[in-house]
Amino acid sequence: MRTSFTFFCLAAVIGACTKFDDAELTERDSFIQFYSSGSNFQGAVAELDTDGGFILLANIPQEDDNFHSLVIKTDAKGFQMWERLYENTKLRSIKPLESGYLVLGDSIKINPNSNDPTQFVNTQTLLMRLDTQGEVQQYLIQEEAEDDGSGNQIEIDFHGNGLLPNSNEILILGSRKARGQNERAYVTSVNASDFSHQWTQYYRLQDRDYINCNSLFLSPSSKLVWASKTFQADQTRSDQYLSVAFVERNSTFANNDLFGENSTRNHSPSDIQKSPVGFGVVGTSADEDGSKSNIYFVRVDNNGAIIRGSERYFDGIALGDIDDAAEDGSRTNDTGDAITSALEGAFVIAGSSASTVESGFGGLDILLIKVNNAGDVTWSKRIGGTGDETASSIRLTKDGGFLICGTNTIAGLSSVMLVKTDSNGELK
Repeated sequence: MRTSFTFFCLAAVIGACTKFDDAELTERDSFIQFYSSGSNFQGAVAELDTDGGFILLANIPQEDDNFHSLVIKTDAKGFQMWERLYENTKLRSIKPLESGYLVLGDSIKINPNSNDPTQFVNTQTLLMRLDTQGEVQQYLIQEEAEDDGSGNQIEIDFHGNGLLPNSNEILILGSRKARGQNERAYVTSVNASDFSHQWTQYYRLQDRDYINCNSLFLSPSSKLVWASKTFQADQTRSDQYLSVAFVERNSTFANNDLFGENSTRNHSPSDIQKSPVGFGVVGTSADEDGSKSNIYFVRVDNNGAIIRGSERYFDGIALGDIDDAAEDGSRTNDTGDAITSALEGAFVIAGSSASTVESGFGGLDILLIKVNNAGDVTWSKRIGGTGDETASSIRLTKDGGFLICGTNTIAGLSSVMLVKTDSNGELK
């Protein structure tokens, strides 16, 4: 086996709708911006930058399962200041620093002449340090290969998911998938100054793939916390549920709590975020074939334990109805895509909801749902236009509003969408 770490120094429920065409933009509270070209852009994540502006990641699908990636820098109103293209990459996480940015995702290798179909596309974890203009200063590639028994080197696929930097080290959450094996999660520590490898710890589940959300956190007791989808599939069905990992640094599980494992429906998580009172997880509950999908939300305490009874299910058209509390009470197909903490222990969920004759603007709309610390809906808002709008991340802004990164698709062409709302989730 060959392993290498390569680095180079270089209460009342209030429903409302906001249609793009009708939104009255204000100087202070809200905006909508689109970033596009002749290619399909997919929004990945947007973060608050250190200068009061924002920094975005976007991915651009290419042929043969390849991607290029964009980092887009904006001012406080979302106007683009610069962008940088990184070929043969798929990026998922970015962390602003005073001196630039840390970016995590995949480096992609295309091998069209390989005799092994599993080796046509290989991925390696990619960590980059960028300066304040997006130029690469350092990068690290995490890769591994093993002998197939005939003297041929078979590359193992790695994916970079979550990023947790501090002054001395950078912690990376990712996954490893070898041929014929289930996908494992891993955490790697690298030195923050020179990107040298310090340690790696792997985590696996029996007969299941471990597919991570794109966030990694430290609990108040300095344990590592992340959320994953455990996945098992055959030709006709899939079996998915939530796993929340709680581990010591460079050690095995202290706790691995599960939710949805005994349900007849899948519970696929999309995002986990930290709050002063613990963590919130959002995802999608659906039948095994993906139909009758609803948004679900569940709280996790500071010891990584899922709080039983905190689970809530939301149907986009039935918010506030008594049927909405039922796990399988679905009148529209909805997905839970992202979550952020809000003030006073609340959370705001960003999902997508299919339009109907009763509500919506056509296609998929973004659905925002604010829940209090008890999981009760405070308000819900629908944002959209004539195309399909989906959210990939949501963040609380310094003025108490919300920053949403997502994708807008019209007539088959997609663009990155950045939306800044006020504290009530509205575009004034």
